[in-house]
Amino acid sequence: YVDLGQDSDVQNLLDSFQIDASHIPVLICRGQVVLRNPNNQEIAECLGLNESIDQTQARDLVVVGAGPSGLAAAVYGASEGLDVVVLETSSPGGQAGSSSKIENYLGFPTGISGHDLAGRAYMQAQKFGAKILIARATRIVCDHRPYIVEAENGARIPARTVLIATGAQYRKLPLETCHNLKAPEFIMVQPLWKDNCAEQMN
Repeated sequence: YVDLGQDSDVQNLLDSFQIDASHIPVLICRGQVVLRNPNNQEIAECLGLNESIDQTQARDLVVVGAGPSGLAAAVYGASEGLDVVVLETSSPGGQAGSSSKIENYLGFPTGISGHDLAGRAYMQAQKFGAKILIARATRIVCDHRPYIVEAENGARIPARTVLIATGAQYRKLPLETCHNLKAPEFIMVQPLWKDNCAEQMN
């Protein structure tokens, strides 16, 4: 890892690979391949994380999204002998992967970090034979069987069943003054609760 703001010899390195500041971030893979401002899929393929798959073979299940729901579907499907492929845009775990502690997940009474949960689910899915690829699904062709899941890299994966588990995306009201309402908070407490919970409120 080279920090452009800290390394004194950084300009010589940039010049040797014919890189300028507009190309940052840059990944130099195995000292041979130079990826300028790469996406997650390009990085995964350069590092050998995306295995090649037979695009002529219809899969029993293609899961779009590798958050907790998508990984759970991959584990349960693959453990029952289904041929499973999972497509994930960024990294397995989804929003849960960035949670410091999840306490309401079945089987973890003392809680577990989202990172650990995602890592365990990822390994479990792979153990049962599910293939997990870093690739963005862009289109699903549903007018014939098997369905076709198209990825951003041009791959076309036939699937008997497609499960879309792309998670939540929070939306905001399209109001110019909406940001003014974020900071203030108003909490009203009934007198009975106020007396019983006085210590917790201080």
